[in-house]
Amino acid sequence: RNYGVNQAIGEYIIFVDSDDYIEADMYEVLYNLLKQYNADVSICNFYTVSQGKIAIKNADNGINEYNRIEILKEILLDRNIQSYAWNKLYKKELFDEIKYPIGKKYEDIGTTFYLLEKCNKVVVTGKSEYYYINRQDSIVNNVTESTITDYIELIMQRYDYIEENIKEYKITAMISVPILFESMYKKVMKGIEKKGKLETVKKGMKIS
Repeated sequence: RNYGVNQAIGEYIIFVDSDDYIEADMYEVLYNLLKQYNADVSICNFYTVSQGKIAIKNADNGINEYNRIEILKEILLDRNIQSYAWNKLYKKELFDEIKYPIGKKYEDIGTTFYLLEKCNKVVVTGKSEYYYINRQDSIVNNVTESTITDYIELIMQRYDYIEENIKEYKITAMISVPILFESMYKKVMKGIEKKGKLETVKKGMKIS
């Protein structure tokens, strides 16, 4: 992602992962939203595609505007708006002092919050324009020790940054940490179950 941002000569940045796909009008929709609402970032809803089944990720609540305080709370809680890089259109200038962490999995967690912190306004549409392919062998689903370490490290770095620089978000950040850790725990247990070792792990952890 960093290389693409550095090479870009336009006013806006958007990402599409190589194994995903988008609606033909996604760029137009996000660009028009950005201009119409005078926003710094526009975000669309998305579909998850898993084993041929397509599901909408978030509820379609129409078009909503968020100020800096509101959007940062949404990103921290990771419920209606997520940290993914790829369903967003950004003003390129937001990346002037921000880079994706090199060699880290879940690099979105180490970047999106800081990009949105620089925004005066973000606009979000409930219309789904992006198709995220949930592959079983993807980095997200292939949970390893290094994956977990990167995940925890990026979350705690963000927490420390908030505690030091934007104390008004400290409580929200504290709430977000167990929410995100629970998400990783579920991924770990799912991976263990796929490998046929769930009962052994549960017995060792004394989980019924």
